[in-house]
Amino acid sequence: MERLITHVVPILLAPLEGLIAPALIHGDFWEGNIDMCAAAGEVCVFDASACYAHAEMDVAMWRGKINNVVNADVYTDAYLDMVGQERSEGFEDQGRLYAAYLTLHGGSFREE
Repeated sequence: MERLITHVVPILLAPLEGLIAPALIHGDFWEGNIDMCAAAGEVCVFDASACYAHAEMDVAMWRGKINNVVNADVYTDAYLDMVGQERSEGFEDQGRLYAAYLTLHGGSFREE
C-alpha cells in the first residue's frame, strides 16, 4: 500500500494536476444501480454515494467482473461525452487506480 501511494499514485495523477476540476459524481455507478422507471419510461439511477471527484471515477468501477453491460466502451464514451470530458492521457491506468477500492473491498476485475 505504501509503494502504491508513494510511487504509483503520483505517476498516474500528476499529469492531471490543474487540468481537471472536481465534479459531483454518483460514487456507486454500476449496472446494479441503474434501471428503467416504468411509469416515466426513463432510465433511473439510484443508491448514490455522491462526492466531488474526477468524473472518470464513476466509470472506473465499470471494469469489475460484476458488470456485464456497462463495461463496454460505448457506455464509457457516452458518459464522458455527457459530462463534457475526453479520455485523458493515462485514462486506462488512472481507471485501474480509481477502481482499486473494488479490489480492496473484495471485488474483482476483468482480465485485459
